[in-house]
Amino acid sequence: MNLDKYYFHAYNGDNYVNNRELAILCFLGGVMSEFKEEIEGEAHILLPNNNGVFFNPTQIFNRDTTLFVIVAYWKLIQEEKRRGLLRKDFPKKLLFFEGLAASGLRTIRYACEVPEEIPSEFVANDLSTDAYDLINKNIEHNKSRIKHSIRGNLGNAIHVMNHFSTLPNNERPAIIDLDPYGSPAMFLDCAIRAVCDGGLLCITCTDLLVLCGNQVDVCYRRYGGVPLKTPFCHEQAIRLCIHSIVSTGARAGRLCVPILSFFHAHYLRVYIRVFDCSAGVRSVVLRNGLLGQCVGCGCVYRQDLCAISDRKTKKERRDEKRIAREKRRKMNPKWKGESATSDVSAVKDSE
Repeated sequence: MNLDKYYFHAYNGDNYVNNRELAILCFLGGVMSEFKEEIEGEAHILLPNNNGVFFNPTQIFNRDTTLFVIVAYWKLIQEEKRRGLLRKDFPKKLLFFEGLAASGLRTIRYACEVPEEIPSEFVANDLSTDAYDLINKNIEHNKSRIKHSIRGNLGNAIHVMNHFSTLPNNERPAIIDLDPYGSPAMFLDCAIRAVCDGGLLCITCTDLLVLCGNQVDVCYRRYGGVPLKTPFCHEQAIRLCIHSIVSTGARAGRLCVPILSFFHAHYLRVYIRVFDCSAGVRSVVLRNGLLGQCVGCGCVYRQDLCAISDRKTKKERRDEKRIAREKRRKMNPKWKGESATSDVSAVKDSE
């Protein structure tokens, strides 16, 4: 700590004396004039007074819950190791990666509060150089409270996660946490590919207006579904988000299994385990379906996308066709526009 600019001769009666304590107080005063300190759990975070990075109290419950999930996840993988259900190259140390760290509060708090018996390494990443400098400042500020290895990283979260996906399984993150401002849709594909086999994704969505049916076109673009305005819109939002994650994982050949989800205040949070499991991926279609609501009575119905049918004889199938001639199957979702278009400008201008 360089005190030269603050070191001065303090007046003491008729004499001026070198006063190191006053110099330190002046230095701290200079720091506190630029930053304010927020305390959450065991983490003490410096935030700039210019509001470049803000502290969101409504996310405290989010971070509290994730701490419990990390500890429970560690116990779960220890049990799976004992039963031989995990790959032998599962990471020996839990690498936690936060793609959009901002001030680093989340990662630093986890590094302070995750028990020491859980071997862990934490990486707080952000694209902004100002955020990266703030992360390193906060790591230094919490040095005496941090129990695990932690470092800041400057980079695009998508590029960093794409790099992780090229590494061996034992070098990939075991936990990836994404808490973007808005939708996580653009990060889902690379996050699912980056996490290790058996790893955990912790994902926050704060665009509930979209997921609850206020912007149907935006919701379809981001999540591949059309929401209804219903009294249970928040549960519907969670299920739309899970559907998007599971479908994205299936395209990558990875099975995504939700283990916890909740809605709180202005956001929803889902915790997903990711596995390399081709048999599980083939059955994903059985766990997705369509939801509808009667505009008259308001009753809600659900329709499966497909079902597993038993083997039947030709006679049994003929009898079923004769009895149920009026039944029809639905094939959804599908593209219903023109399959070949010569006038692209007409499509662009259509509303």
